[in-house]
Amino acid sequence: MIKQLKNVMRKKCTWRRSRFELQDRDESVSETRMENSINDNIMRSNLIYNLSRDDEFSPLHDSEIETDYEDIDDDGDSDSTNTDNDEEEEEYVPTAPWFIEKTTCNKFANSSGASSNLNPLTDDLFVGQCFVDKQTAINAIQTSHIRNSRNYRVSKSDTTRYEAKCVVDECQWKIRVIKRKITESPYLKVHNIMNQITSMYQYHVSYKKAWIGKQKAISDVYGDWTTSYSKLSRFFSALMHYNPGTVTLIEADVLNHNTSVCKRVGWAFKPMIDGWQHARPVISIDGTFLKGRYNEKLLIAMGFDSNNQQYPLAYALVNEETTINWSWFLYHLRIYVCQNRKGTCIISDHHAGIIEAMKMEQSGFTGDMGLHRFCFLHVRSNFSSYFPGFHLKMLCWLAGNTSQLRKFEAAMNKIKELNPDAEKWLRNIPLEMWTMSQDGGYRYGQATTNMIESFNGLLRSARFLPVTSMIKKGALKH
Repeated sequence: MIKQLKNVMRKKCTWRRSRFELQDRDESVSETRMENSINDNIMRSNLIYNLSRDDEFSPLHDSEIETDYEDIDDDGDSDSTNTDNDEEEEEYVPTAPWFIEKTTCNKFANSSGASSNLNPLTDDLFVGQCFVDKQTAINAIQTSHIRNSRNYRVSKSDTTRYEAKCVVDECQWKIRVIKRKITESPYLKVHNIMNQITSMYQYHVSYKKAWIGKQKAISDVYGDWTTSYSKLSRFFSALMHYNPGTVTLIEADVLNHNTSVCKRVGWAFKPMIDGWQHARPVISIDGTFLKGRYNEKLLIAMGFDSNNQQYPLAYALVNEETTINWSWFLYHLRIYVCQNRKGTCIISDHHAGIIEAMKMEQSGFTGDMGLHRFCFLHVRSNFSSYFPGFHLKMLCWLAGNTSQLRKFEAAMNKIKELNPDAEKWLRNIPLEMWTMSQDGGYRYGQATTNMIESFNGLLRSARFLPVTSMIKKGALKH
């Protein structure tokens, strides 16, 4: 139908223009009549097209179309004869663009269909407003400023934030949109839960109520803290059944015939034990606290593979980082992981419990069986707390990290020139404990315990869970 209309209009407009050129009339009047006639027919063609799209109306045939060109025959002949046949006809094709009215309301939606409304009272942006994505927020800001005739410029825009301010420097108006880092995880902060509830339901809850709700949610998903320890023995049995050779240890104090209190728990996976026998004899140990209902401490032993990547070896769950607990952990580390391997280098921080446990013969790392080294980052941190200053800090790093005696002595002399007490403080620590040049090669280039710190980040979500769920989640990190 549209194609037929265009052909008719093109044909009639062409002959009509030729007729105007033959008539002895004023040129301006002729052009005005022609434009008015064309516009009238464009409007009629639009009306015909709209009616043809309506189911209640049937399409109009060519014979039913009324135009201003009744004097033009269907075969293209005109009532007047064109005497100038050599003159080239100029074909005129009218354009009739179809415009669709798009009304922007106060609702913005993304492709998923989620939406965010403006303030229904002021029809504008408001503090605390949430958007489904960044583009939706930008659309809302642009529309708000068009309505209020305000100009702004973008001051910062990346994947997580969008900031804009007024183009007038004296104006204090600004807006900031930030992507919320709220995920379904057990380490979701209580304040984030409060903000989320306020945003979703416009209802403010207290900190205590939000905390209780979080604990109940974790209990429903991951199990209860009070019953988690009773499930631990059964879980360890299944773990050893499906992973033969895996080591699990549980020590408990029996209070009466039916009640016992878990004292210490340890575990190490068989594949990690076997793999470490072919790795370098270097192990970093450290402890971190859990963030659940109880204040347990998680002890970790970390090895290094041939690519200097983290290689988790063994874990222990204790109530405190005491000398006895560290000695217990090191003893079982020697028995089940290190076994008879000599010259194992243990790297740790300056924790008093570790230092004393490493000196105990029952720990299994005395004599030629093992030796102790300090994490150099902790040494430098303690040094900077007593002797602050950028130059002293950098010289301390150079002295400990260099493997050449010449550079070590040069750095120590520089420290002595700046502060003699600082140089004396460093030399009071056995040099083989913190310097690479005096180490004897036992570190294999490992100066710090950064690998354990990095692994603690991977266990961040697991540290909020009951003990059995925490071990399950930690096992998935291997």
